[in-house]
Amino acid sequence: MTQTTAATAPTTPTTRGMRQVEERVGKPINLYLLDAYIVRGLSVRGIAAEIDVDPATVSRWMRTWNVPPRYVGYQGRKPAA
Repeated sequence: MTQTTAATAPTTPTTRGMRQVEERVGKPINLYLLDAYIVRGLSVRGIAAEIDVDPATVSRWMRTWNVPPRYVGYQGRKPAA
């Protein structure tokens, strides 16, 4: 079994557009997408409006970074009982 290091670990390349958004939001795009979509509960359109890119671009970036999709009819988190 081999250990992977930072030099050999597979990475997803960032595009120029991703780097521009990273500069605007102040964090890596993958962390921003997880925070906006999972933690804050924004929609793809909401994220797109917030970072001023097309919703299709946000959707493609989410697939690239393996952000888990919500199911159809998602109504937000239910309050804890």
